[in-house]
Amino acid sequence: YSTSEACFAMAASLDPKMYQAWAQLASSLPDISENDLPEEYIEVGEGNKVNAVIAYTKALELDDTDPSLWYNLALVIDGLPAGETTRVVKNLKGKPIWTQVELFAKVASLDNRNADAWYALASAVGDDDVIAVEGLDDKISKIHCYMYFLQLKPDSDHIAWYNLGVNLGDKKTAKFN
Repeated sequence: YSTSEACFAMAASLDPKMYQAWAQLASSLPDISENDLPEEYIEVGEGNKVNAVIAYTKALELDDTDPSLWYNLALVIDGLPAGETTRVVKNLKGKPIWTQVELFAKVASLDNRNADAWYALASAVGDDDVIAVEGLDDKISKIHCYMYFLQLKPDSDHIAWYNLGVNLGDKKTAKFN
């Protein structure tokens, strides 16, 4: 008998350039919990152990145009302290490359109609931080992220409206198109 996880691992080991195999393998492995680095590894080929973070990273190295890969990688590292996200998400050479905010910003740049990405980005961005999102001329804040989300899904989330109000405070206003 074989599991889907083992099938995806075999496909990735037979064709290491098949990004779909890496993406499916990553989605079948457990996420990282708040105080736990990924402990579950699966062997892909001889002596090559991977976890969900490594599998998503490998898939992204092969095809970085799929917004769902970026989004799912950001979800996998959800719950880790900010300093840990940079340490955990590394390319295969071990060099830190992405934080959770950067991952959600990449999703928004690849698919600016992805409401979930804007909501996640709003939640991940610091209260006073501004970030760059490819395709937008200006840097944006947490407030802008909530506004993008609410323009796409105005009746879907009372918490987003509440969070926008909290972030606007007494002195700011939000203008919707």
